Amino acid sequence: MNSSDAQSARDGFTRRRKVGLSLLAAALVVGGGVGVAGIVNADSGHKRPHVPQDAQVEGKAGIRVTRVSLAGDGGLLDVRYIVLDPSLATKWTGNTDKPPVMHNERTNERFDRVAAMRDGHDLRPGQTYYLIYLNKDGNVHRGDKIDLNIAGTSLTGVPVE
Repeated sequence: MNSSDAQSARDGFTRRRKVGLSLLAAALVVGGGVGVAGIVNADSGHKRPHVPQDAQVEGKAGIRVTRVSLAGDGGLLDVRYIVLDPSLATKWTGNTDKPPVMHNERTNERFDRVAAMRDGHDLRPGQTYYLIYLNKDGNVHRGDKIDLNIAGTSLTGVPVE
């Protein structure tokens, strides 16, 4: 094989490689778009249940609960909240002796095994944080309503997603 044949072979390989990479990139873009569209369409029929708000809880605990959902194949409960007043919220999020207690209205069971999100920074107003509860024996189900006792106040009737 002479040098011009070798150069021709290299050029052919480079062209095939560029075409292959272009096709791969196009497939990823189309596939990613279809995947995102599928996720959006799959979720578009789901309407989040209304989470009650309570001025007394917000004033005493410094937070607004935005969502309670099952996680970890139903073995965990994820409570999301927005910090309204960092100084109030810090008092109970830092208190490991008296964590917020969750009560299932349907089964009357109480949950207090909780892990709080710790990001190593001060709590910031408007930022979303979470609490993760152990759903012992999977006793809390989607559609159940829970009460959350925080800082000496209770937010009642929070639906579980």
